[in-house]
Amino acid sequence: MELGGEVIGDAMRSGLKGLSNVIGIRSLGLAGAVELSSIAGAPGKRAYDIFMDCFHHGVLVRPAAENIVICPPYIVEKEHIDRIVNVVADSIRKHA
Repeated sequence: MELGGEVIGDAMRSGLKGLSNVIGIRSLGLAGAVELSSIAGAPGKRAYDIFMDCFHHGVLVRPAAENIVICPPYIVEKEHIDRIVNVVADSIRKHA
């Protein structure tokens, strides 16, 4: 099944919007980013901790300063996107 780029953006907005410490959500094509508030005196720590937690749960994202970047492969299916967003959401809640 071929996915349009709006699938990841819609999934991210519905699964991550309103979570504690989420400042912004953006997507373009099959790439997305979640901007997080920083921890005073520890820039990038929240994003790195979320990255490590996601990795331990089998989801590879990338920390970039105060952002979590999501770039699944082009062969991704809707179920994979849902899993990625759910794991990222759980990790954001855990590291609030």
